[in-house]
Amino acid sequence: MSDATVAASITIRDLRGNSGRRRRDRAVRRAFLAAATTSVVISALIVFSLLSEAWTFVSQVEWATVWTDGWFPRRAMYDVRTLIVGSLLATAALPLAWRMTGRR
Repeated sequence: MSDATVAASITIRDLRGNSGRRRRDRAVRRAFLAAATTSVVISALIVFSLLSEAWTFVSQVEWATVWTDGWFPRRAMYDVRTLIVGSLLATAALPLAWRMTGRR
C-alpha cells in the first residue's frame, strides 16, 4: 500500500477523534480559562486596591514628616530615607556575600 492510498482512505471524520474526549477537552479548556480569568481579575483588584490606598496616603500625608532625621520608633519618627538607604545597602551587600562564599 502506497502513501497515496493511505492518505486517500483517511477522512475528516477519522481526524475528529472520540466525541467523549472532545467534550472532556472542552470542559478542561473552560476550567483553565475560568481559572486564568479569575487570577487576572483578582490581580487587577489587588492593584486597584493598592493604588487607591497609595493615593489616599499621598494626598493626606504631610511630606515634611516623611523626610526627617532618621528612624526613631520610640519617638514616633519614621523616615523614608532610612528605608531607601537600607534597601540599597542590602542590595549592594548581596553580591559581596555571594563572592565571599565562593558562589558566582
